[in-house]
Order: sequence, then C-alpha cells, then structure tokens
Amino acid sequence: MGSDEFFVPSLEACLAKCNVVAVYTQPDRPSGRGRKRLSVSPVKELALARGLRVVQPERFDKRCSEQLRDFGSDLTVVAAYGHILPAAALAAARIESINVHASLLPRHRGAAPVAAAILAGDTETGVTVMRLRPALDTGEVVCYGKDACRAQRVTPIGEHETAGELMARLAVMGGELAAEVLGAFADGSVTYEVQDEARATYARRLEKSDGRIDWRRPADAVDRQIRAMTPWPGAFTDLCLPAAEPVRLVVLRAGVCECGESGRVAGRIDVQPGPRLVVSAGAGCVELLRLKPAGRKEMSAAEFVRGSPVLRECSGRGECGFASG
Repeated sequence: MGSDEFFVPSLEACLAKCNVVAVYTQPDRPSGRGRKRLSVSPVKELALARGLRVVQPERFDKRCSEQLRDFGSDLTVVAAYGHILPAAALAAARIESINVHASLLPRHRGAAPVAAAILAGDTETGVTVMRLRPALDTGEVVCYGKDACRAQRVTPIGEHETAGELMARLAVMGGELAAEVLGAFADGSVTYEVQDEARATYARRLEKSDGRIDWRRPADAVDRQIRAMTPWPGAFTDLCLPAAEPVRLVVLRAGVCECGESGRVAGRIDVQPGPRLVVSAGAGCVELLRLKPAGRKEMSAAEFVRGSPVLRECSGRGECGFASG
C-alpha cells in the first residue's frame, strides 16, 4: 500500500522477495491545466507494468477491510499511502502489518517527517520499519536477526539538501531496509521494541500556506524553510516594487550569506554585482539562487535580475523588497 515515489523502492523489494497479491494506492486524481487529466501514481504504474491487481479505494471502509482479509496475505506493507487504516484492516494479514516511515521514530511521527527534520535543523534522519497500530506511527519498531537489530537506517542531512532530494534518498534506503525485514519475517527472526514516548515529536501535514516566507525570521530559519518546502508546497514570497502589483515568486534554491550592513529592514532586496539577489532577514541575509516567477519558467536569480531593470534601479534606492510575512 502506497501512493507516491517514496513507496516505489519498497514495492520493488516486495516484488523481489514475495508473491504480491494486490497493490493498494490512492485513486487517480485530476491534474494539469483545467484539471481534465487524471494523474496516475507511480506506484500504480509499476504495479500495472508487473501485471498486479491494483485496488484504489476512495476511503478504507468495512468492505475494503473484508476484501483485504479475503486476499489471505501473510503481510501488509505500507509506506506513504495516504489512508489511516482501521483496526480491521491492520488485522487482515496473517502475520503482521508493517510501515516504512521516513524518520527515526519516535521523532517526527506524522505526515511530513522529512520537511519536519529539515525545519527543525536536524543533522541526521533516516527510515524506520514499524508495526502498524491504529494510533499514528506509534507501533513497535521491528527488530530482526540473531542480534535483534533495530530496523532503522540513519543518514546525514545535507547542508543544502531539499526535502525532495532527501526523500528520494530515503526511499532507496527504505526499500533496502524493507527487503531485509521481509527476509526476517520469512526466517522467523522478527522481534519488536516499544517506542520511547518521551522522545516522540509530531510532523503535521503541510499546507500551501506553510510555504509563505516570513523574512522577519533569522536567515538560517528562512533557508531551512525553503529547503523543507521544496518541491511541495513550495516556498514563496511577493515582490513589491513601487507603483506595481506584487509579483509572486517561488524560491527553489537559496543560501545564507553575509550582509554588508546591519539594521536593514527584513525583506529588503539588495542587488549586488554578479548580479546577485540578496535579501535581508530578521538576522542575517539570504541569497536567492533559483526561482520561478508566477506564469514564467524556472530561472536563476541572476537571469531574473538581468530581465528586470526596474528591480535593479529600485534596489539602488532601497525602494524594493519582499513582503515580510
């Protein structure tokens, strides 16, 4: 059971290790301009390519749980599915229902663990395989082998790594770990370790509004927000120029940089030689590197500055900036 790219390596591990009787994924959703095209999940694409049965319930009700039980499977393997499974569904598998989660549980339980790790300034994260329980991400961590090795893999978070880049790495790690755990279920070496509730944190689901940049925050916090919100929901800000409507910009790449002066107003833009697009934060400055103006293609900040003589002129007079919050 899974619905996005994160689950694909875990599904591939299941295909290599097991007889997969069915693949559950979210229903196809409208996408694109006009919302006229149905978007198929990468999980469904892989399942269909392998000739597997695909099930796409809109919600997981009693009938879905009964269908799952009728498959008679030994294991249910879940990652980034998007449905909270009821107790009847969790009990449907003969042996266990397990989840591949993109954090080092019990830290960052919930829907957006990768973004939460970056926002918090964590230096490392990882993946965990746990038992599924009705409460969110509270199940026991799987342990396996003669040494009862905890089913967790740890990796450092890159200084400039976005949530999308980190998620892609964690997906591969999750698939590798899932393969080991499936082998342990086959040889009967699985045990469990209860999570330490005192260390638990919660990573809530992201909303579009979480991407709005508040330039009053310190530069390192702004940089983490930009990385955590890329690719979704996207970190965005509104460019304010004299006698003009604000222009929405999505910031794709940025970095903390030195400021030439102190006491600058948060959000003020300084176009420096290069050209470089430097913005004052509540403490320190952020250099924008890549961005996407509304209705235009992605470009470097230098390309954006070169194409906006008004921005260059206003910057020299200290008359332009980004909305502070």
